[in-house]
Amino acid sequence: MKLVPDSLRWRLQIWYGLLLAIMLCAFGFTAHHLEKVERLRSVDNDLQHRLALVVSELRAGSQRPDQRPGDPAPRQTPIRPQDPEDRPGPNLDFAPEVGALFGHGTSYYYVVWMRGEEPIAHSTNAPSDIPRPEPGAAATRERSGHLRESFIFAAPVDCVLVGRSVAEVEVSLLVNATLLAGAGGVLLVLGLLGGGWLIARAIRPIEDITSTAARIAGGDLTQRVREAHDQSELGQLSTSLNRTFARLEDAFAQQQRFTADAAHELRTPLTVLLTQVQTALARERSAEEYRDTLESCQRSAQRMRRLLEDLLQLARLDAREEPVPSESFDAAHIASECLEHLRPMAVEQGITLQLDAVPASIRGDAGRMAQVITNLLTNAIQHTPPGGIVSLRTGRDPTAAFIEVSDTGQGIAAKDLPHIFERFYRADKARTGSAGRTGLGLSIAKAIVEAHGGQTTALSEPGNGSTFIVRLTL
Repeated sequence: MKLVPDSLRWRLQIWYGLLLAIMLCAFGFTAHHLEKVERLRSVDNDLQHRLALVVSELRAGSQRPDQRPGDPAPRQTPIRPQDPEDRPGPNLDFAPEVGALFGHGTSYYYVVWMRGEEPIAHSTNAPSDIPRPEPGAAATRERSGHLRESFIFAAPVDCVLVGRSVAEVEVSLLVNATLLAGAGGVLLVLGLLGGGWLIARAIRPIEDITSTAARIAGGDLTQRVREAHDQSELGQLSTSLNRTFARLEDAFAQQQRFTADAAHELRTPLTVLLTQVQTALARERSAEEYRDTLESCQRSAQRMRRLLEDLLQLARLDAREEPVPSESFDAAHIASECLEHLRPMAVEQGITLQLDAVPASIRGDAGRMAQVITNLLTNAIQHTPPGGIVSLRTGRDPTAAFIEVSDTGQGIAAKDLPHIFERFYRADKARTGSAGRTGLGLSIAKAIVEAHGGQTTALSEPGNGSTFIVRLTL
């Protein structure tokens, strides 16, 4: 059986209630103890004061009334007990103001012993069963019947005791304890109610997060957590989760587009392949016609193979299956080789290639970086009209090496620019890829650069060409 519920709210409520109860009990016991100590100290001080008055009266009454100045010190006259058959009585002649402190009408009493177990004098209201104090005992004692007494062993008698009933003090302390307990109970209830409200208010964002996550897990990726207006930890968590959910929705949308585009890209060559085969099988044909059909099927198969290879490469880059080799190479040298490799394609389309290569040492995979430069150059050549210029520039700044590819094409629309690195994404008609291309070149280039710890950006204005910049840490 669980003593603490699984609910976080109830756990916090229980521990908060226990802590509050412990604090209130500790405060109540401490306050009650201090009040009791203070009350008893006041009673003890009063008893000591009255005890001193009784002793002073006893000593004053033991002197001869006819003593003159200069006479020898008077002989102490012992106070003799009454007849043993009679109980000792109030046979001490105190001053009126001292006698008024004891007897009927007051709760104070005194008892005097000479040398024996029976007292020689006492006040009229003194209890009859007062035991004689033992020498060396504490000067204050408590007895049953709510009695508190102070005593002293002093001349001219043996022992003098003054006491009083503390029943009214104990009743007052009990009333105070009851009031403290009641106030503590009220504070505990108010604290639990206030704590419950605060805990519910603090837990509400967590419940909202849980319900939103459940709806997202159910397939509704448009759900978002209601963000708090404060900057608390839960408010920051809500903001971070909303950003995560937004990226998750974008990732799912991109995955859906990617699946649909991949299916579309594969369907086209497959359709061509099947059509050519069905046409060839429909009737007898010449060897030349069969050869044309086989060449068309070969082109379709090669297109599917390129697409599958690009998809496989992207999957490996996403999964980080192949670690990036850490070898040093010169970006300018790699750029020059890529430019010369693509120069025949540019000459065929009437495009001028320009190179501004400043040496910049980079650590990574030289082969993959060559693929990045080739993809960017091919993309620029494909989207630059005849007579245009494609420029390749390398260099370095204090923090990074850069590779820059720019063209004089018609540029990219602002609405398409944020999406050009997405897989299978096509910009406007002016930037449509050539036949036979998979539309994954920029996506592969971006994935390779990110695997090297770099970043790829694109700058473009319609009518003013485009510029692709790759930055890699030195």
